[in-house]
Amino acid sequence: MFYFKFVFILFCSNYSFGLKKQPCGIDKECLINSVIDRVYPMFVAGMPGVETSDPLHLDAIVADLPTINYSLYNASMVGLKNCEFVKLNVSRETESTLFDYAIECPVLTVTSEYELNGIVDSVPVEGKGTCTMTYDDYYISISGKHVREEDSEGKFHVNIIDYTVKPVLRGGVKNPEYSGLIFSNDETCENRVKLIEKITRDTVMDVFMHKYIQNLKNFHNLVPIEDLHFKYVS
Repeated sequence: MFYFKFVFILFCSNYSFGLKKQPCGIDKECLINSVIDRVYPMFVAGMPGVETSDPLHLDAIVADLPTINYSLYNASMVGLKNCEFVKLNVSRETESTLFDYAIECPVLTVTSEYELNGIVDSVPVEGKGTCTMTYDDYYISISGKHVREEDSEGKFHVNIIDYTVKPVLRGGVKNPEYSGLIFSNDETCENRVKLIEKITRDTVMDVFMHKYIQNLKNFHNLVPIEDLHFKYVS
């Protein structure tokens, strides 16, 4: 049995070594497959010089909103590694490439320390503690433009020069949890807690998504195109 396994592994290794690595070039199918199968998993996992994007970490988010002052510290988002591509388009221009893709994330969970004070539902509120928000079915659309830039070793990298991120919650949010939340009338109403999450959601997601893009930029600055966009041919 051991001999059979050894021969099988050796055969598979020899077969893979016999394949040639071919750059994607303008082959759209190759580019799409390399993004889904290679680029996204490597980027999300992180590496030396590139922070992990699952969990996606932020030191702080500070927001001065119309009715409350809201801050998150040591915040993390978990779940991006389980997102699936539902749209992926690329089109080349003379000196740049336009990209337009969307991922659908079944569950994203944000955990953080927080501080807040202000008015919610006409009631003064303050709080300091920890919070957790769990979101079902987040649709994240990302579009923009990137160019190829050559490094000192003559290798080319993707440089994202423009982008737009639009996160849309298509499912719902499970009951958000805030420890240490105090309302002036001593009534902690579930609807008010949900309202706090709703008021702050877009700001929190925007900051997380900008960090996501920064990690993606760092990844492409470190890893050359030749190590990402290719296929094996016989």
